[in-house]
Amino acid sequence: MDIFCKIIKKEADAKIIYEDDDILAFLDIEPQTKGHTLIIPKKHYGGILDIPDHILNKILIYSKQRAKELMKNYTGIKIGFNSGTANEIGHFHLHIFGI
Repeated sequence: MDIFCKIIKKEADAKIIYEDDDILAFLDIEPQTKGHTLIIPKKHYGGILDIPDHILNKILIYSKQRAKELMKNYTGIKIGFNSGTANEIGHFHLHIFGI
């Protein structure tokens, strides 16, 4: 079981900032900048090609909301997906942080 699955099951600590039935958002343990957030599907998917569109849409919609929050303190936003072989954790996730 990867660390993100443990966070979803509340078996590992994380500062959760958003949660619904399908997705979870929490602050990165090693942030690039203040507010660096990870957004993950609650069901384990290894890559973007595996995720149902309705869940991917929720991730993107929440990332837009988070970007609006971060833009209060930054002039730009950086967003990146970790998927497939670029995904050392094994659980698809999106990073979003201010720059």
